[in-house]
Amino acid sequence: MPSSFAELENLISEAVDSVMGEPTRIDRRRKSGRFSSSADDDRDSVTVTGVVDFNPVIADPKDKGQYDGFQPNLSGDKLHVSYAESSFASSDEHPTQDDTIVLIGRPGQPSFRISRVDHDGLGRMVCVCV
Repeated sequence: MPSSFAELENLISEAVDSVMGEPTRIDRRRKSGRFSSSADDDRDSVTVTGVVDFNPVIADPKDKGQYDGFQPNLSGDKLHVSYAESSFASSDEHPTQDDTIVLIGRPGQPSFRISRVDHDGLGRMVCVCV
């Protein structure tokens, strides 16, 4: 049986997805070389609701003296897409590094490559994209 905190986290996660979520498609890719990837025909694309954050504010850890957010100096676009793990039928469907996220609800359907997937341990995952 989940704890009260876990139940609250699930309610909040569902509320955030319903208010701020948007449809995304995850196109599967596999590494085909050191710096390249190709379509992964063994894994199907999946459409999932995610919360998109363009150029997210990152905070310095407390051990560096301050905890003020800052805008990182980046070249090109960068975004985070947060998904509820329960949005996927199984862990096999979870996005992986080098998969592509397509923002299908936005004009031009921009796409971004996943450079890292972080699980928060509370039922959500954040895909860091470039």
